[in-house]
Amino acid sequence: MFVNIPFYHPVCLPLTLFPAPSSLSCCLPLHLRMFLILLLLLLLTPIIAQAASSKRGLVHVTANGHPSDDSIWITPPTTLTWYYNYGSRPTSSLSSGNLSFVPMLWGDHNNTFLEDVRGQENVKWVLGFNEPDMGSDVGGSNILPARAAELWKRDIEPLKRNGKELGAPAVSGGPTGMSWLKEFVPLSLLTSSSDGS
Repeated sequence: MFVNIPFYHPVCLPLTLFPAPSSLSCCLPLHLRMFLILLLLLLLTPIIAQAASSKRGLVHVTANGHPSDDSIWITPPTTLTWYYNYGSRPTSSLSSGNLSFVPMLWGDHNNTFLEDVRGQENVKWVLGFNEPDMGSDVGGSNILPARAAELWKRDIEPLKRNGKELGAPAVSGGPTGMSWLKEFVPLSLLTSSSDGS
């Protein structure tokens, strides 16, 4: 004896929890059911595959006193392909993995960014300032657009001639972010760096 308890399924309404053999037909035509199943499989494929993507990166902040914790980022199966650490030099605890390091000129300070990055043959990309429109009290680098344009021309733009891809400053999602970029971009394009290297 079968118990018919109503159960609603998104593809096939209504179904019963324990259907009798004669009630296995669905409310949708077979070709539509097959299409929906195929669509579902296609949508789930990226989730199931979990393949590495060139867009999967990591912002890494060193765990003081626990460098072994970093092994989680480089131990297979990892889908990460790159990382940055707000600095110009790679993190030593991640050097044994396959993650590409992407240097960042975080803010306005005396630095050796240009020399540091030029000395790293395997660096392909460089990132600009971190939230330059925000104060340091909330993690921003707090740089005025005019000063950021000077630093961009001096420390980042010359790297393009060394084959590096340049990433624009990462402004905040706050109201000041877009206005900061609108002021920065024309200033950074005005006169290129005099450094001919």
